[in-house]
Amino acid sequence: MTEFFPGAGRALRGFFIVLVFGLFPVLTGAYGLRQIALLEEERATAKLTVEQGRLLTRVQTLDDESALRTRVIGRVFERLKRLMPDRAAALEPPAAARALVDRVHRFFPDQLEFYVFGESGIIPELSSGPRGKGALVRGFRALVDAVERKKMPAAEHGLLCALFQVSSAETLPSARGRYQPLIPRPRDSGVIWDGHPNCKTAVRGFIAVFHDGAADPDRPLRLLLRRVNRLRKDIALGWCRQDASGQIYITPNSIARDPGVMRETLAAFSRFDRQIQTEESFASLAPRRENGHLIAVSKRPRLLSDEAGLFLRVIGVGWVVLIFLRRDRIGTGFGARLPLKLGALFLTAAGVPSLLLVISGSYALRDHAHVRRQMIEDFVVSRVRNFDERSEERVTAFEVALARLVEKAQRQETDAGRAAVFEPLRNTEVTDQMLVIDEKGRCLVEHFIQGSAVPEVQKKLVSAVGTEVVRKLRGSSEIDAATLSADAVSDFAGGIMGKGVLNAEVLIQGMKRFQTIRFGSGNGMFYENTLLGADGKPEWLVHIGIDRNAFQNKYCLREYRSLRRAGDLPIRLSAVHGVHPFRTIIDEGMDERVTREIARLAELRRVIAREVRNERGEEMLWIGFPCRMLDSYTLVAKAPLGSVAVAIDGLWRQLWLLAGMLLCSGALMAWLLTEQVLLPLRDVATGIEAIARRDFRHRVPVRANDELGEIAGLLNRVTEGMHDLEVARVVQESLFPGGGLEVREYGIYGVSRAMTDIGGDYFDYRVVGGRHLIGLIGDVAGHGVPAALIMGMAKSAFSLLTGPDRPLEQFMTAFNELLVAQGTRRKHMMTVFCFILDLESGVLTVLNGGHNFPLLYRASTGRAEEIELIGHPLGVRRKVLAERGEFALQPGDALVLYTDGVIESRNGADAVVGYERAAAWVAEAAGHPDRTARDVVEELFRQFDTFIGSQPAGDDITLVCLKRRPLVSSGGNV
Repeated sequence: MTEFFPGAGRALRGFFIVLVFGLFPVLTGAYGLRQIALLEEERATAKLTVEQGRLLTRVQTLDDESALRTRVIGRVFERLKRLMPDRAAALEPPAAARALVDRVHRFFPDQLEFYVFGESGIIPELSSGPRGKGALVRGFRALVDAVERKKMPAAEHGLLCALFQVSSAETLPSARGRYQPLIPRPRDSGVIWDGHPNCKTAVRGFIAVFHDGAADPDRPLRLLLRRVNRLRKDIALGWCRQDASGQIYITPNSIARDPGVMRETLAAFSRFDRQIQTEESFASLAPRRENGHLIAVSKRPRLLSDEAGLFLRVIGVGWVVLIFLRRDRIGTGFGARLPLKLGALFLTAAGVPSLLLVISGSYALRDHAHVRRQMIEDFVVSRVRNFDERSEERVTAFEVALARLVEKAQRQETDAGRAAVFEPLRNTEVTDQMLVIDEKGRCLVEHFIQGSAVPEVQKKLVSAVGTEVVRKLRGSSEIDAATLSADAVSDFAGGIMGKGVLNAEVLIQGMKRFQTIRFGSGNGMFYENTLLGADGKPEWLVHIGIDRNAFQNKYCLREYRSLRRAGDLPIRLSAVHGVHPFRTIIDEGMDERVTREIARLAELRRVIAREVRNERGEEMLWIGFPCRMLDSYTLVAKAPLGSVAVAIDGLWRQLWLLAGMLLCSGALMAWLLTEQVLLPLRDVATGIEAIARRDFRHRVPVRANDELGEIAGLLNRVTEGMHDLEVARVVQESLFPGGGLEVREYGIYGVSRAMTDIGGDYFDYRVVGGRHLIGLIGDVAGHGVPAALIMGMAKSAFSLLTGPDRPLEQFMTAFNELLVAQGTRRKHMMTVFCFILDLESGVLTVLNGGHNFPLLYRASTGRAEEIELIGHPLGVRRKVLAERGEFALQPGDALVLYTDGVIESRNGADAVVGYERAAAWVAEAAGHPDRTARDVVEELFRQFDTFIGSQPAGDDITLVCLKRRPLVSSGGNV
């Protein structure tokens, strides 16, 4: 492609450089940062969602006038105890205490009677209400004594009934500190009391009586909203309702002004959702007991603000632009040494997958944590549900046992034998009532666990209904007083407990199994069966009655012990009774307040309540389970989630280990590449540096039998060859004259610089016969060994073929024939300039065989001129064409011979030396009378080196100067 499109290779390289070094890191970093931000934002959102649910649950619990009254009066009581720490304060209560009581009356206007009790009775300064003080003091002491003795005498019971105008006061002692509703009537609606007989403060207790009147039902909620929104900044709590037309109303206005929340809330009502989300917010909904829903709104958490995101985007775009502008310098302008570049490259190549692995793995681990938590939750729920359902198995097992007992009694022939069969049931803790009765009301067995304390009316009621059941089973249609009595009792009980509950027909249909009868806060279970007479018809009715609440309580106690003995269950379980607090079973390892709170939430919503709490650094899963079989109880289980955290931490360590292994793999690859490639290359570079400094004894180590090893071996062979060239260079240098010559008033000196180890320039001079000075300068085409051989041939020819009696033409001709005979032709031709000087006459005879024109300096003019003699190089053709010249060398004159390397060299500005500049250098160097031929040559080399600077010479350089000393008189005149 580059052949047809010359710029395509450069453009493609630039595209990939921008893609790999610019876009790829920026996009990878942006993707990783985005995923991390999403992960952290989802984690923060989940945390806020839990906080929203917890807040809504508490508000749901407190969104009740009775709860508000309980909380406010309880805080007032605690505040009064702190304001009045000793008994002396009861004689004259402080102003702060009186102001506190005034505030609570204003808080409940026209709704509250508040009585505060001290050691000697009512504290009048803090009490207000129309009730008699004596009756109140006796009633308060009766309540405190009933709590201590856990029973209430009849006299005290009557006193409390008269004081609070209620039909029964049995529940008042157990409701200490809680709001106790009274029978609705225009006056009193509820009461709260609390008292501690051994309290050391002046305030011993209080009684608060409330009157509903025209109280606002939404007042507690508005107070809660105002307080929560003042304290919480991350969650805005509100109240939303929908009218008959479908219009949504939300309070407060800070939530109503968000159109997204309004729109999604309306949609949530139609979809029955409890979670809503908008682009900026998310919210949770929870139903109130009446009139609307509660809503908790939070802003979506952001890991990076808009400003930080914009800054990072600008940085990314700037990086891509920088890479685009420097795309031609990538690989040359960036970085320093190859190990650093390769290390960064491999670490980047391994780091990006490691980053992606950690990011994707974090999502997978988060989902895995959810799965493991769900598994633990399912495990706990299944065990709790099994705990609930097994109670029905106990009832069924009891039914089977009673059926067997009836069969055994049926086999007895006498009534005494039948009665003896049922005697063991008297000693069981389960059986509360046992009655075996015939159609005439005669009892074969009669047992009531409460003994004489059971009212006779209750016994007569059971007997009447039982008698009617036997009569109907025997097919009797006679109507007498007993029948009318049973029907009246059945109608009365049905009006209170439900239609037909104690009806004989209903009891007959439920024979041989327990039937549940609920009356107020009590639950009863009745079992009916019959004993047949001699005529095969039912003769006796077997009636077994048990207290369902007591039965469930005993079941929970017994099964809970079995549950705790199971070592494979890492859960704690509590059973919270909805009516009787003293029948609540709280595990010693569970916080009672949290247990009751979770149970209240589950009972309120009638769904499984789930909540995760942190206890002493460990997460605990709390589950509230509203029972189906144990209908009087709510089971609360607590299970540790530490195993999930341990498992996830282990997986995190494995993930980071894998990512670290990827990074280490990249570093190892970089190290191996450095060891296997860069170290041999460094050895080769060291060998080349040794060659550059002429250290031909250095050898490159061969580390492996591969391509780099072959290069190292080749470099060693080259070094050996270079050592041979060094020897050849030494031999070549020995061909040159050992130094300058000084003969009479003439001096000659020459220097040659080879461009390589072995150059192609040659010069020589010698004195022949004491009268003649013969010399030459030559330039062989090329360099190296062939040029050196030709130089050796020239040395031999010059020594053998030159002399005073042999003209220079003869030397030229013989040497040319020698070169032509060797077949050099143009490949290694040689230019030659020869001269012979008559030392006595000063006549200089020269012959030019294609060489550069020498420069002749004339002291008389102070100028250097070229000796223009034309000739052909030697070794090209058999016939020699060389022009001859002859002139006298006057005192002070100088002849400078040179090769083409001098005039063809260039400096850094690409300026060539040239003939004119060379002539000026010769005139300036030879113009000093006191300079010898050696001084002239050294000055010319200095001028040359200064001109070209650091640039290499264009060819081999040789300079030879022949100078005649000027004549100086004794007076100093030339």
